Amino acid sequence: RGLWMWSRHPNYLGELTWWWGLYLLGVPAAAPGWVVVGPVSMTFLFVCVSIKLMEDRQRGSKGEAWIKYTRAVPSPLLLVPPPINRRLGKWLHAAESGEA
Repeated sequence: RGLWMWSRHPNYLGELTWWWGLYLLGVPAAAPGWVVVGPVSMTFLFVCVSIKLMEDRQRGSKGEAWIKYTRAVPSPLLLVPPPINRRLGKWLHAAESGEA
């Protein structure tokens, strides 16, 4: 299971880290201000489009197994240690169902 125990989309996080790293390396080299468009647009696309589309598809094809996985790993992007992820998932599930 590897990184997928820490984040539901660690590959997206890696891609965003790459884009933001390139931008941050360009800042001390006096890169033009418009170069921030790359990492900002990629962050928007991953967070607002790609993750939602991917998770909707997984929910449709995997059903209850996907829901169980999202409870165990509630963080869609950030790397959160598995014990914290499990507690966070239980808390979020309880809040969704009105048990909190």
